[in-house]
Amino acid sequence: MRYFHLLFMLGLLASGQAQVQSVSPSGGVLDGAFVPRSNRTKQLLPYPPLDESHVLYVKRVERRIPLNEKLNHPLFFPVQETADRQSLIQLILSTLDESSSSISIYQSTESPTAAKEFKNSARVPQDSARDRLLSYEWNDCQGLNTPEVVLPSEVVAFDIKEDWIFDKHRSQWYCRIIGISPVAMQFFDCPGGIPKKGLNNLGWLYFPEWRHVFQHGYASAGTFNPYNDTGRPTFLELFEDRRFSSYIIKESNVYDRSISTYAKGEEALLESERIKNELFTMEHDLWHY
Repeated sequence: MRYFHLLFMLGLLASGQAQVQSVSPSGGVLDGAFVPRSNRTKQLLPYPPLDESHVLYVKRVERRIPLNEKLNHPLFFPVQETADRQSLIQLILSTLDESSSSISIYQSTESPTAAKEFKNSARVPQDSARDRLLSYEWNDCQGLNTPEVVLPSEVVAFDIKEDWIFDKHRSQWYCRIIGISPVAMQFFDCPGGIPKKGLNNLGWLYFPEWRHVFQHGYASAGTFNPYNDTGRPTFLELFEDRRFSSYIIKESNVYDRSISTYAKGEEALLESERIKNELFTMEHDLWHY
């Protein structure tokens, strides 16, 4: 009996030592009851091999993820970086700062541009031109040929290009994200002397190249989880698990046109839902019950 009491006391002593070690893992004060697990230790699963002969169906779709919707708030907040969380645009900019020109930014699918140009498109110049635009006191638009740059907090959406694929080799229907682009609300030049707001794509990121950043990125504990602080998903998990709200702005078509060129307002939303329902029906009709 005394032997079991001794084992019990040794167990309490070991747990106490472990608790003391968890309180101060690096000699400082721990902000919490335990040391949080870093996403850097999570394994990044590669894409399964895909051969053209295995692809029975492909549909290219472009979506817009508006950041003002509640489900998409983990992509937008925090506006100011905290000790353990970043917004998606802050993660992108901090990665570009660290990686210099090793990662390419694309203005389209064919033309890469320097990372420095992309970073400058999301920085505010130290002058009063933008202040005059914001106060609508800019009366001379001569020479204002490009939109004014914006703060990262003024990125209002993200566009994604994705391919919906049916792999007959695996009998699998899945979505592969190809590119992602921050969309900012910017002021454009105005012949009439009044600045006008408009949405502007800041550049395209090749998603497979950024998967390791979205999984192991600078942010330590991942995005915010409203249900459990210990289960914070990474940005990669948000995208690949489809944990976001979006609407379709373009599908592959013979005219190479987006929905906004032939439909507005409610009609554009109905067209987006029509395309979404076609993708759902395609997947549903692949199987017999």
